[in-house]
Amino acid sequence: MKTRIQKEAEFHDRVFGDDAVRQAAVKYYSIMDSHRQYYMDFLRRNSPRGAVLEFGCGPRTYSHLSGAKGATVVGIDISPVAIGEYNHNRAQKAAAPGGGCVMNAESLAFRDRTFDLVSGIAILHHLDLDKTYRELARAMKSDAQAIFLEPMGHNALINAYRRLTPKLRTEDEHPLMIGDVNAAKRYFREVRIVPFNMLALGAVPFRNTPLFNPVLKLLRGLDAAVFRIPFMSRYAWTVALIFSKPKAIE
Repeated sequence: MKTRIQKEAEFHDRVFGDDAVRQAAVKYYSIMDSHRQYYMDFLRRNSPRGAVLEFGCGPRTYSHLSGAKGATVVGIDISPVAIGEYNHNRAQKAAAPGGGCVMNAESLAFRDRTFDLVSGIAILHHLDLDKTYRELARAMKSDAQAIFLEPMGHNALINAYRRLTPKLRTEDEHPLMIGDVNAAKRYFREVRIVPFNMLALGAVPFRNTPLFNPVLKLLRGLDAAVFRIPFMSRYAWTVALIFSKPKAIE
């Protein structure tokens, strides 16, 4: 019987090697640019002149953003296909010193207190979170930060969409619940949530029409108002999770 890690690797090898699957994802994620822009701006502001880990990197790299600050960037992913493309894309962008390697994110082959910054997109919800949080806290320096973009699992309408698009996800992935986020507090003294996209989902039917941008702008404004209520962040489609001040791991 295949292990969860083996199934995840095979799924992502297939997805990263299939342009049709990639295009299907683009179709459904047309409203998601705001959270990615936040992520990129965070890297521009916070990348150190030190070691950066792109965690569950996939084929895409943001190492050029960290490299502009003088960082050395290492990418890890469970998928050999992803790492092959990752290293190719790094070469195309003349990215920061470093490189990508195949590695299980739940068991990092790095020394304690190695990284000044960790970043990742849509990776934590594929993993055993207790193992992953522990490994992150161990591998991060005491003043390091980590940022992740992750899906949340509380919104019933978004969960219905997920059930309708099973080929875009693995059988073992688990959009995060607020308890999963709070579990990070066992390993980090500061855990911050920045939510994105709830009412903004209403703009999706207007994709490829002149109304898309104005409708999306309006609904994002409403989202910003709704998300001022702290508990509403759990109903977002995605959140940026920012972990800092890792605790000592015994």
